[in-house]
Amino acid sequence: MNTHHKTLFLLASALGLALAISSCNKPDPIISKREGNIYMPQAYGDVSTLKLYLIDSPQTVAFGAAYGGLNYPSRDIKVDFKLDTTLIAAYNAQYNTSYVPLPASNFQISGFSATIKAGTSSSTSLPITIQTKGLPFGVRYMLPIVMTGVSSGIYDSSLSLAYFKIDSLYTRERDITDKGTLSVTYENDGGSGAGEGSPKLVDGDIDTKYLAGWRSSGFGWTMQFATAQVANTYTFTSGNDADGRDPKDWNLLGSNDGVTWDTLDVRTGETFPSRNQTVHFITNNNANKAYIYYRVNITANNGDGLFQQSEFRLLQYY
Repeated sequence: MNTHHKTLFLLASALGLALAISSCNKPDPIISKREGNIYMPQAYGDVSTLKLYLIDSPQTVAFGAAYGGLNYPSRDIKVDFKLDTTLIAAYNAQYNTSYVPLPASNFQISGFSATIKAGTSSSTSLPITIQTKGLPFGVRYMLPIVMTGVSSGIYDSSLSLAYFKIDSLYTRERDITDKGTLSVTYENDGGSGAGEGSPKLVDGDIDTKYLAGWRSSGFGWTMQFATAQVANTYTFTSGNDADGRDPKDWNLLGSNDGVTWDTLDVRTGETFPSRNQTVHFITNNNANKAYIYYRVNITANNGDGLFQQSEFRLLQYY
């Protein structure tokens, strides 16, 4: 073999060897274990635990389906769902909870069929519109949504159920105290203009206070508004010194004529462990009735001959 042919032979052999090695080392295609699985993203962990506010306007959450893996479906996939409140009892038994179905009047589901379009990984969303107005505090609600079937792909039964849960309602509050006019049944000995006169009760400063001689009968104050206002919560802030002067028992009333009064809250045995401590109290005005007058009757303090309080505020949900 001449030198030229020998060189060509060696080059061809080397190229063939390289191609063989390259072929042997070619990686296998990467495939996810969930490739082609159809599942509900809302079924993961606590994703479906809802944070909702107690407000007048509706709030919207959504559910749908997803295509698992690294690829995309080559054709549209239709996914069906249903609401199944019968699952709540079994959930409560398993987890020792006390969920109840969200009342039908408080929600609307846009539909129970969604489509994962070819070349995409997520379906169209199906909104749930929830109205929280009128829902009481302390009740835990649930809406179980089940994925019932898919037109193609692999139905993932382990992620086919989302428990939409409302564990508590969050509130947004605005202070309406400054819209009203305060009057008290017993004024500070130095008068309303004194350093501890009654205006200090609603001046927005917890470092000032209202101080007056204690009377076991008829002690309290009234807030009057030019137009009727809804008050959903209120706050008491304790004084800066002797806790014997703190309010202990009281009630909150509402009226629109100053004659007929509705009881909005009753408290007994309340304590304020810290000085200048602000405590929220919720009224039972679930109907959101508006009043012109709000009256606080203090029926007992903690035993001192004086009464003191740094702040009183009326608050409204919105």
